Amino acid sequence: MGVHDLLCESRTPSQNQKDIAHVVGLRNQGLATDFHIAHARGADEPLLWIPDTFLGALNAGANGEVEYMEVLQSMVIVEMRTPDSL
Repeated sequence: MGVHDLLCESRTPSQNQKDIAHVVGLRNQGLATDFHIAHARGADEPLLWIPDTFLGALNAGANGEVEYMEVLQSMVIVEMRTPDSL
């Protein structure tokens, strides 16, 4: 998809390290060899607010408030986990 940089919202040091370890694992498999990951505080990076907006709309939809996802529907692909995908 042409994505080479990922900025994740910083959480705890151990969670951040798990994110990094995941990317390193992909590199070790020959995948995402030119992929870079970084972390930033959510309050410091407004672009990190976008996923929160989408997740809020998705959660609202799961609770019966579908109007938010209806607005965003043409801009997002939603993949839901099933028991078989775990």
